[in-house]
Amino acid sequence: MKRNLPIMLTVILGVFGSFSIAYATDTLAVNKNDTDKVISGDSFKTHVIPQANAAIDEGEGWIFYSYHNDETFGTSQSLAGMAVIKPGVEIHPPHEHSDEEFLLVTQGSGEWSVEGEVFKANTGDMLYAAPWDEHGVKNTGEVDLIFVVFKWHSKGIAVPTKSTYKK
Repeated sequence: MKRNLPIMLTVILGVFGSFSIAYATDTLAVNKNDTDKVISGDSFKTHVIPQANAAIDEGEGWIFYSYHNDETFGTSQSLAGMAVIKPGVEIHPPHEHSDEEFLLVTQGSGEWSVEGEVFKANTGDMLYAAPWDEHGVKNTGEVDLIFVVFKWHSKGIAVPTKSTYKK
């Protein structure tokens, strides 16, 4: 299973990046004086974010590391982070929001909650949550459950309201 985690992370980042590529092909401006140059604006730059630089939020039995919480080249708002949840704890009850979101369990086991149904969550499992779909994760295992999360709003697409998205 551990050999598959780098592949799964690559897939997540590839999917997340595909939103940027799709957006980029429609919106990049070309400098009129030099058609070989592309103007990308003030987009989020490529760099490494050490865990020591992540913002930390702690609750009773959990800790959340927020590595990025801002816009990127293809997103108007995005969050990239990691949660560590003690056995028997959930970071928050099942919830819903207008963002799209991927959650990937990298250690431990627990339960996913999706639209009121409960599913087993194991190391290497991933959840995709569409806008306004209720979802959550709880640690029901014996060791810390760790998951990484990527959630975002794509540029050029209106943020969906619950009433328009859930018709």
